[in-house]
Amino acid sequence: MGLAFLRADQNWDRLIYLLSGFEAIVFAAAGLLFGASISRRSSIEAREDADQAKAEAQRQQAVAEQHMHGNLAGEALVKAALAKAELQVATGRFNPDVVELALLAISLSPAMSDTPRIRELRDVLLIAVERMRGERQRYAE
Repeated sequence: MGLAFLRADQNWDRLIYLLSGFEAIVFAAAGLLFGASISRRSSIEAREDADQAKAEAQRQQAVAEQHMHGNLAGEALVKAALAKAELQVATGRFNPDVVELALLAISLSPAMSDTPRIRELRDVLLIAVERMRGERQRYAE
C-alpha cells in the first residue's frame, strides 16, 4: 500500500525489483516449510504401510511353512502305507486294513498314482480286495 504513494519516485523500478525478490524468498520459505511437513507425514505413512506389509508377509511365510511341513508328513505317510502294501503283495498275505489304507493313500495322492508302479500296485490291491470279499462270502455261507 505504501508503494502506491511512491509511484512518482524515480526508484520505483528498483523497489518493484526488490519486492519481487523478497516475495520469491518468502514464498520459497513457506513452500519449504509446508512441503517438509507434508512430505514428513507422507513418509511416516509409507513407513507404517511398509511395516504392515512386512508383518503380513512374515505371517504368510509362516503359514506356508506350516503347510509345507504338513504336506511332507502326509507324503511320508502315503509312502509308508504303499511300502507296507508292497510288502504284503510280495508275501501274498493281505491285511484288509493295510489294503484299505494303501488304496486310500493312492486315491488321495493323484500325483503319486500316475506312476506305472503305483498303478500296478493299485490293480493288485483291488484284486486282493475282491478275493477277500469272496472269502468272506464263503465263510458267511
